[in-house]
Amino acid sequence: FSQGLKLSGNYRFRMSKIHSESLPDSRTETNSPEEFAFDQDLRIHLRSNVHRVISLNVEIATNQEPIYHSDIRESTTSRIKGSESQVVNITARQSYLEFNRNPNEKTKLGKHEINIGDRRGKVFSGILSGFSQRCKAGTWCYEIGAMKLSSTDADWLYFFSLDYPFW
Repeated sequence: FSQGLKLSGNYRFRMSKIHSESLPDSRTETNSPEEFAFDQDLRIHLRSNVHRVISLNVEIATNQEPIYHSDIRESTTSRIKGSESQVVNITARQSYLEFNRNPNEKTKLGKHEINIGDRRGKVFSGILSGFSQRCKAGTWCYEIGAMKLSSTDADWLYFFSLDYPFW
């Protein structure tokens, strides 16, 4: 079935300090103006070459809420710890079929990440289901696609861009 399998991934750990003087900006569980938030991501990307120009791509990722500590000086017995302290969901972040007829063209079909803009400040970045094609070779480079915005609505995002390099 597979002529090759490529496995890659990344891990991110983030820590942020939230400081708010006003009570409405603080979370409802705490009355402290300062708190720390910790969260982490694990992403594993599997790419299987089905054919010379066709590959199947799946990215599995964790989806979890951050852990908050509103007062670091509190007693260690009241802190959340242990294996049951936080729920982690594993989801298929991306799953798409990719066609590469030449090294400068990519055609993707399925749930994948897109990042489009119009050079006037309007930008859309997200993971949606649909079709996109990007060609970056030759005089005229283009990107075209159609992506479904919601699984319950009939809203679609259509995009097309054509670039001509002047230098």
